[in-house]
Amino acid sequence: MAQPIRPLIVVEAIPTSVEKGQTIALSARFFDKHTLLPLDVSRIYMTITSEKDGTVVWPLEIVRKNASGFDIMIGTDDMQHDQFYLVRVSNNRNLSPSAATTFEIGKKSTILPIIPLLITPLLFIEPKDPDREVDKYIFRTQMDARVCQPPKEPNCKEHENQEFKPGDTNIPHIPVHLRCRCTMDVIYKDPDKITADMRSAALVGLNYQRYKVPLEAIRVISSKLKV
Repeated sequence: MAQPIRPLIVVEAIPTSVEKGQTIALSARFFDKHTLLPLDVSRIYMTITSEKDGTVVWPLEIVRKNASGFDIMIGTDDMQHDQFYLVRVSNNRNLSPSAATTFEIGKKSTILPIIPLLITPLLFIEPKDPDREVDKYIFRTQMDARVCQPPKEPNCKEHENQEFKPGDTNIPHIPVHLRCRCTMDVIYKDPDKITADMRSAALVGLNYQRYKVPLEAIRVISSKLKV
């Protein structure tokens, strides 16, 4: 019987703190443990829960098929102020193995000027780092029977796979509606650099697993036994 694939997984959220209603970019990469090369997996699952009480704000769903990672934007309209949220990503529905990161929905600022809702979601993505320069966005639905389509309003189906350029004024607000499961792919101009950075993070994690954790366990056991 074939052994399940147990890749190294790296997940990050950018930025790590936003106001409710803004969008947040989530990236994940899967790597082979032995070669640290990108590893395609048949399914990528993601879920998001509140660290405070475990409330599920993004149900466990497949966000990619036959891919080695993703770069997406999600909305935070359904989330609460002053809370941290846990993002878990895996190639297994049981979330084993999985990798995780957190982001915070901070307090709403009262000193910033009011900005039209249409452009608010994409403000943070204007890169200070040229490696994060965006080429385009692609609107993605879950492509199932639950996707909103006529006669329902709003009509998420009409945006399915639609592409937008940074600066377009007709970019849909994510989430489109309450409990919306749509996302926006972020296509960076230099995705290989981002993958290389995440590979470095994976290497750090692998070394920690191999050396730091066993050494820490030995230290704890030794202290208990007073060796």
